Amino acid sequence: MAMGGERRGHPELALIIVVVTVAVVGVLCVAWLLGAKGLEEGDSGVPWTGADYAPWAITCSVILVGGLLLAWRVGRGGGVDPAEAQGPGRTWHVTDEVSLVDSPRRGSVVAHLPPATAVVEVGRHGHYIQVIAPGGRTGWVRRRSLY
Repeated sequence: MAMGGERRGHPELALIIVVVTVAVVGVLCVAWLLGAKGLEEGDSGVPWTGADYAPWAITCSVILVGGLLLAWRVGRGGGVDPAEAQGPGRTWHVTDEVSLVDSPRRGSVVAHLPPATAVVEVGRHGHYIQVIAPGGRTGWVRRRSLY
């Protein structure tokens, strides 16, 4: 995990997802065009209408948009970070000097923790993690202040 709790993306995997998505949509479009050409030449005797194109267009659009969104999410590091999923009992370290407060958001300062101080998670509330600091003090720290 990166410093400050940032998630790392996987640009190589994102590129693979984009390439596969574009390839699948390309194959579908070629199949669509070959099918349209055959119908226009009178193979079935029924000309293509807007209703005939709609399922192909919708399918291609859904695959393309879904694939690109998935690639974007993978590339930026979306999803659950396994380290964050551990929850209570996990040992964190303070990134920079941080104030330990008695309640989330607008709490009073209980102590100041120097960088690299090890703390143990005991709970969560929004963007705050409740920790036990060295010496047994309990308080809340913003998630982005830990790694």
